[in-house]
Amino acid sequence: MRKFIQYSFLLLLLTVIISYGLDRLYTYGFTTSKKMTRFGFLHSKHDQHFDYVFLGSSRVVNTIDPQVFDDKLKANTVNFGIMDARPKDIWTLRKLLAEYHITYDTLVAQVDYYYNDDKKRSNFLYFDMLPFLGSNEVINTYYQSEKDSWKLTYLPFYKYAANDSKLGLHSLIYTRIKPDTSILESKGYEPLYGSSGTWQRILPDNLAKQNRYMAALVNKTDNLVLFTAPFRPDTRNLSFVDSLQLKYPKLLNFSKAIQNEELFKNGYHLNDKGAKEFSQLFANKLSKLN
Repeated sequence: MRKFIQYSFLLLLLTVIISYGLDRLYTYGFTTSKKMTRFGFLHSKHDQHFDYVFLGSSRVVNTIDPQVFDDKLKANTVNFGIMDARPKDIWTLRKLLAEYHITYDTLVAQVDYYYNDDKKRSNFLYFDMLPFLGSNEVINTYYQSEKDSWKLTYLPFYKYAANDSKLGLHSLIYTRIKPDTSILESKGYEPLYGSSGTWQRILPDNLAKQNRYMAALVNKTDNLVLFTAPFRPDTRNLSFVDSLQLKYPKLLNFSKAIQNEELFKNGYHLNDKGAKEFSQLFANKLSKLN
């Protein structure tokens, strides 16, 4: 019995040591990846200053071309949008700007139907940021609402084992041998091409009374500009944006700004040509606000 206990203890100790070792190895691999993620792009901008910083979902990622703003406004613009970003994600990114000493003259945040959602988060940011868990309190707080928060934070290698499909060995190897820093050259803009997407967007019938993350963003951010990006003309319940504008009177409502359906990839994303046209329109608007 004594030998069994000793053997079990040694086996447990070995498992813990291996788990810690793998955790350190995977963390180093993902946080120094040659394939830059959206979060990795923001993380790489420590101590830098921008004239305009854009935050939002894919309706920023695929819509805001910083080069157009730079050319029009003689500015330094960056697109820190995250795919599928909800208000929780945007507020987290806003706090990370301060954490990483990334300063700006104007913060521009996209808001639309996700205003009604203050419980969900972006899977993209969740996976991109997970290897950085433990590096600062902002990131730690982001994961506190997860059901397995304790395991993610304190069990070595759990965050990788539990998310093997996105953060497994295959992904780790791929990020090390497949360099991709194109996001640096585009300053965060990822264009879409074509106009084949037929999916129609239906906005909510009613506006939620409040969103705690949007409230924090508005109340604790200086020089904030809110806007709603264009929807394809066949979008239903566009009056939702009117309700949003009643709540935030200074909201720049571009929901109907692009009427040519050929400039849309699908019901709620512009294609590259449309994004450049909209970015020019938006830059013109910002030039008049300053």
